[in-house]
Amino acid sequence: MLAGLSNFTPFVLQKLRDLTEQHYRQKHTPADYAGPLNLSPKALGEPTRIHFQKTLTDLIKERLVMEAQRALYLSAKSIKEIACTLGFSDAYYFSRFFKHNTAVAPRQYRHAAWATQSVHSSK
Repeated sequence: MLAGLSNFTPFVLQKLRDLTEQHYRQKHTPADYAGPLNLSPKALGEPTRIHFQKTLTDLIKERLVMEAQRALYLSAKSIKEIACTLGFSDAYYFSRFFKHNTAVAPRQYRHAAWATQSVHSSK
């Protein structure tokens, strides 16, 4: 771990979590989160990897994917509307991002989620 950062790490990681929850719709890069914490992306990345066993980029992507899955499952918004809500200017790029991170396209995810929901609600 970085010298002098070890006592500060729990605070930094909690602030990172707070910032991620507040800004995941608008901020998608490690630099977006490192700046407000007065750290470089590399300096924030090291304790993130040690504590969460994943990169800062992966944490950001996970939060975006989780929210996209929630929106696809719980809302009837179009994929374009969901993409826009999550800060993607292009629905095609959002679809590629989602498929790359989940191995399934947003439309397929929604169809499968809704099919599962209707099977469970009909019992």
